[in-house]
Amino acid sequence: MALQSKSFSTWHATDIAWPPVGDGVCSTSRSAMEDNRLWLQQRGVHVSDNVDAFDLLSYLSTIGLRAEDVVLCVFNCAHGRNYRSDSDERHASLKEWGWGHTTFRSAIFEAICGQLPAASCVLTGRHWEQVATQVSERRILRCFATYGAQSGVPFRPEPSTRGDRREGELGRVDDLVATVASGPLMDQHLLQGPWSTLDITELVLLADAAGGVILFLGEFTLASSRHCVQYVIDHAPVERSHPEGLGNVLNECRMKVPERRRHIRGGWYTYADCLQHAMVDKKERQPALVAANIWLAMCPAIPSLPAGGGSR
Repeated sequence: MALQSKSFSTWHATDIAWPPVGDGVCSTSRSAMEDNRLWLQQRGVHVSDNVDAFDLLSYLSTIGLRAEDVVLCVFNCAHGRNYRSDSDERHASLKEWGWGHTTFRSAIFEAICGQLPAASCVLTGRHWEQVATQVSERRILRCFATYGAQSGVPFRPEPSTRGDRREGELGRVDDLVATVASGPLMDQHLLQGPWSTLDITELVLLADAAGGVILFLGEFTLASSRHCVQYVIDHAPVERSHPEGLGNVLNECRMKVPERRRHIRGGWYTYADCLQHAMVDKKERQPALVAANIWLAMCPAIPSLPAGGGSR
């Protein structure tokens, strides 16, 4: 299929703004990033770096999108970023609050869900990495994750807490599990039959057919989004049957309202309210991180619904 016949203009991929090579040693991350960036941009994908997942609303506002426009969000291998210019200050805040690795992954998952009320939110990690969730009015599913085969460069996850693996030091897709907060898209995916493993490329293919925005977050996401773009290109010529309700997904998403949580001192607030409080009222040095900490401490209106299908 000619590249011009397929548009990926509603796809958004973010990655770390890697610093220049200073140690003279080539890393898989730095050497592949620019190649992936160019490849994605040639196919119409919006590529940005250093987007803070704790403040997606600012990013979406800047590019003229509403949170309700996002039908799918995939966040790969979440951990604290080592290469932000303010990383020392951020890590000091996490230490002060007593955030461990599980808390960070849980906080970022809940923050994404709080900002994207309609999106089916997928957080991947290695099978020994835990995620605790308290997301209101959504089914939470946990299952193994995989990326379907395609004709291009395969995605190799790099979930290293060092942040920068040396050449040849690649992760395996087999290590991944997914924590999923369902939205209208995932609800349609579950109607296709029982499953125990989430094929992220298939879910992305379904999201692309539904319309709306697809958002890739985290580290090494240019590699994973490239894998998904190639998968969609490979499967575009093949006629496929989709769930009958797929055509209504975008409209259902746009009718969703943000989750509200109750503060210990009273009052119900959205994640956007927390950001506003931290940025404008308190003028915090790390407003997005402070907002996430406030959100994490508040009580959801309704506990997460029990999962079905491929949950574990």
